[in-house]
Parts: sequence; structure tokens; C-alpha cells
Amino acid sequence: ASLKLCEPSEWLNYKQLKKQLHALDVRNTQQIGKKRNLQDVEGEKIFFKSLLSELKKVDRTFLRLEKNIIEQFLKFVHKFRPILKEVSRDRNLEIVSTVMKHCAAIH
Repeated sequence: ASLKLCEPSEWLNYKQLKKQLHALDVRNTQQIGKKRNLQDVEGEKIFFKSLLSELKKVDRTFLRLEKNIIEQFLKFVHKFRPILKEVSRDRNLEIVSTVMKHCAAIH
């Protein structure tokens, strides 16, 4: 069973950015030694606006994932706390250490 962390709509649209960047590169190559025109500047504005939008989308995705992980961890701690209250301090450290090793193995 695979773990689906995010939807394809949350992925960076690499192909779109690559096409926009390539179009800018072709125009800039053709314009070497010539004065830049308004179309070049507008193309750069469009590219950077798209890039910023895509980066914000990825940032929102990671913030959502981080929030979900924190919520899951807090639920785990809440369930785990009564067990820790019933055992000795040394045993608590052993339990916490074991749990941390299992968490590390998952990630």
C-alpha cells in the first residue's frame, strides 16, 4: 500500500515553467546585441509570476503536510501519556527511546 501525501494539483508544474523559460531563452538568444523589447520584459514577468505562484503552491502543500504530522503526533502523545504515568522514570526513557526509533524507521 502506498502513502499518498498530496494530489497532483499540488505538485510543481515543472513542464509549464520549463516551456516558459525555454521561450525566454530562445527570444534572448535571438536578441543578442539588440535592444530588449517590451515582449521580452512581459515574457519574463509572466515567467516569474508563474514561478512565484508554483512555489507558493508547493509551500502551502508542505505547510499542510507539516500541520497534519504535528496533529498526528499530538494525538499519539495524548494516547501515550497515560501509559507513561503508570511506569517508572527509567522505563519511560526506554519506552520513549523505542518509540523514537520506530518513528525514525518510518521516516
